[in-house]
Amino acid sequence: LKLIRIAKSVDKRIWFFQTPLRQFEGEIPSNVYRALEHLQENSQMNYDAYDSFLYLLDMQPGELGQLCKWKKGGQKVQKLIRYFPNLEIDVNVQPLSSSILRFNVSLSPIFNWSSRWHGGTEGFWLWVEDSDNMRIYHKEYVLFQKRTFPDAINLELTIPAFSPMPSQYFIRVVSDSWVGCEMLQPVSFKHLLLPEQHTPHTDLMDLTPLPTSALN
Repeated sequence: LKLIRIAKSVDKRIWFFQTPLRQFEGEIPSNVYRALEHLQENSQMNYDAYDSFLYLLDMQPGELGQLCKWKKGGQKVQKLIRYFPNLEIDVNVQPLSSSILRFNVSLSPIFNWSSRWHGGTEGFWLWVEDSDNMRIYHKEYVLFQKRTFPDAINLELTIPAFSPMPSQYFIRVVSDSWVGCEMLQPVSFKHLLLPEQHTPHTDLMDLTPLPTSALN
């Protein structure tokens, strides 16, 4: 994950702690970037976090314009934010055995597609991690295409389970190209009931064996 972050930062020439709006080069005055990043420093808001960036959509355009020192630009800023890739992650977990889980994952795009900013495809990396973010149990590359947008992508994943069962796993989705575009979805196992570890065997009945001639 750190390598992907660094590679994207080098490619886009911006750092993770800068506002993701810098990726819309030439669309916004430079003072807007500085105003948002200065606000981050003063208020200790984590604008590198994905949710903190999207919260700007909850503001009125006029209010946002004042916040970013561009009075008439609030609507333009929100338009660009809506181009920033964002996915809704829905997960359904089913136990297949005491040690195997089936994850039915649905990824629904909730951003506006632009040929200028997205081209013909948008790629994402998906990981299934443990609760300590130390192990990756599954990874997969997911590709959204302009011709099928905004159709959801549905995945069926087979994930190992261990005893004792952790409280949750995490599904992490990271854009392959956009700096700061990362989503983390917790998957709780609190109400998940696993099958018994040892399947009971049927008792052997005391029967008299038949001769092989009985097969005819």
